[in-house]
Amino acid sequence: MFRPADGLYLPKPLTIQQNELFKKEKEEKVFNMYVQSHVFHRFRERLDIFSPTCHNLLFQYAFSRYLKLVQYDNRYLFACLIDDDAPPIGYFTFLIRGDDIVVNTFLPIVGDNTPEGKKFQELLSLGKEEIIYLGMDKLSFFTKVDFEQILKLKQALIDSNIWKMKLALDDLCYDEEDDDKTEEKKIIL
Repeated sequence: MFRPADGLYLPKPLTIQQNELFKKEKEEKVFNMYVQSHVFHRFRERLDIFSPTCHNLLFQYAFSRYLKLVQYDNRYLFACLIDDDAPPIGYFTFLIRGDDIVVNTFLPIVGDNTPEGKKFQELLSLGKEEIIYLGMDKLSFFTKVDFEQILKLKQALIDSNIWKMKLALDDLCYDEEDDDKTEEKKIIL
């Protein structure tokens, strides 16, 4: 993975210091970042309300500007954030092999391998297959559904802390011309 050119600097390999990830570590070890191609496909598929440009920015920011590590179920996940103060919209799983971090997939916020998703699935007694069938694994679900019509679902989102993510998505700016159209909205930052 590369840190892109920004007008002042040329592109260079992305590295992360061990003490940036694990705050208690004193060692100055540096990890090289690698991403399996499968991750890009899952990322684009699940963040379906964003434009390709936004996909690139969100992906880049997840590992540079908004780097946040979340511990869950005896493992660590990289949170994918749309803003420094916003809740996660999904998580990246990774492996550490020697001096390398290999990002191997992108989990939707409602996935059973995420803190919010496990609680959400327990509250509604849903499995992975039902989540996928209903389209809950995609962000468009949270922008299209009228949750005031399905109060049990809204309450489950609130109780599992996913509702904060839905509110953050609602706060993103939409093109006003698209508000009157019934077509799917694409968020353009």
